[in-house]
Amino acid sequence: MSDLATERQPLSDKEKRELDIEIDFLSGLVERDPGYIEALQLLGDDYTKRGCFNDGLKIDEHLSRLLPDLNKVRTDPRYKSIRHQLTKKHTA
Repeated sequence: MSDLATERQPLSDKEKRELDIEIDFLSGLVERDPGYIEALQLLGDDYTKRGCFNDGLKIDEHLSRLLPDLNKVRTDPRYKSIRHQLTKKHTA
């Protein structure tokens, strides 16, 4: 099985703009309601799609405090390894 990260095509300018709009919208929702789980999940996914891995990681950490069961999944060594590699790759 091939690595999904290597298969992903770069985002088009239109996709980047759409993600930026969605990130702005979701950020506003989360600012007003920091416990809005669905908005946080979508925001974290959008940050990752946009290549903002550190921001996505911050959202994941916030979610893990809100949802302790989610923390069990997100602290799985496989998940941590993937997130660490993405963050390290894009901050180097």
